[in-house]
Amino acid sequence: MPLPILRIPVIALKYIVNHMNKIELVKIALCSRRADWLFRRCGQHQLSYFDIYNKLFVNLNSLEHFELSLLEAGRMEGGVCTSQPLYLNISFRDSIEVTVDGFNKYTFNVECLNKLNKFAGTQRSWMMKNRHIPVVMTKNGEMYTFWNNRADGLIFLLKCLIERFRYVTHTLYVHSKIMPDALESLRKFVDYSSLPEVSLIEFRIDFDVQMPIEDFQYILENVKFRDYLVRKCAFASCFDANENFKSNGTIPCSDLSIYSSGHWITLEYLLECKHKEIIVAESKLTNEEIKIYMNQWVAGKIPDIREVHIEMTENFEVEHVLSELQKCRMSDCSQSSDYLHVFVKGAGDKIAMIHKFKTGLFVMNVYSDPDAVVIEDRVKKFNGSENNDENEQEESDRDENTKEKDKTD
Repeated sequence: MPLPILRIPVIALKYIVNHMNKIELVKIALCSRRADWLFRRCGQHQLSYFDIYNKLFVNLNSLEHFELSLLEAGRMEGGVCTSQPLYLNISFRDSIEVTVDGFNKYTFNVECLNKLNKFAGTQRSWMMKNRHIPVVMTKNGEMYTFWNNRADGLIFLLKCLIERFRYVTHTLYVHSKIMPDALESLRKFVDYSSLPEVSLIEFRIDFDVQMPIEDFQYILENVKFRDYLVRKCAFASCFDANENFKSNGTIPCSDLSIYSSGHWITLEYLLECKHKEIIVAESKLTNEEIKIYMNQWVAGKIPDIREVHIEMTENFEVEHVLSELQKCRMSDCSQSSDYLHVFVKGAGDKIAMIHKFKTGLFVMNVYSDPDAVVIEDRVKKFNGSENNDENEQEESDRDENTKEKDKTD
């Protein structure tokens, strides 16, 4: 029979709470403002999820972290915590693992229900939003949740967190050991990333990931980075796509890193994308295409880019690619830097520093320098003055010849 705490006189209640488990006191206090007030009258002034860990140094398992954090956020104004950001790191490997990093750090796993009896530990039924969720707590405090459909379970738990915390960011890492039955969950997460309340800041695909090319295509065409225009949002892939693979559209992220099979990154992609940093390995881009790219950048049609690293099919011909562009020198660089780089004047105060590699690598860094010194104009002026001197000399010679001819006549 439950103990009627709210009906017990304060003197008796003080004796009871002094002998109660701190975690149980916090749970009761978080569920009832009246109980929280009574506990404070009994001398219990540190009854919050934040205090129980940092002031009372009580060790909690992952399930207790999850429950108490939601309860703590729920009693804040509007039932949403706005003071504490959460960072969710989702890893797809032989299992689906979610690490929650915020005021405290804990991890939970999402598994198939048919694997329930394969895990050693304490089994219990966890009630969340009127759903009974089978849970196994291992001896080292790890938490495994079990679902008929892992994809639905993952999204359910993630939504529980983003509903209670205002500032939540997600990172996703697809490991080489990803199991085939996790691919459905991966697609569901990609769909989840398009929700307006979801902020995805990083998506990584490891080397040797075994997935159908259709799943990779689905990721590229549907993953969303809501905040990529205002903060760093990175997409990185080491996936080995076949030679015939093509992608439609561009990925809405600030940083793109393709470490393998980058042949699908075309000139059209580079001209359409809004990335700030680009790394592409094993591309099929040529010097002529890089020349077009640079001409478009000088014209101010690629205003967002800050850094580019592209592995080409041929050696980078810096003189040919930049032959028609205006050269300059940055205000804080010595003349000796010209031996390693070429500086190109862009739109406004933008300056591109191009590395003089004699290999198949195009590297560009973009800076702002309103005091950059244009050096190409000096050459033109010098050449022009030489031509004028030559013309004047020719005219003088013609005049002398004319005078000599008149005297002879």
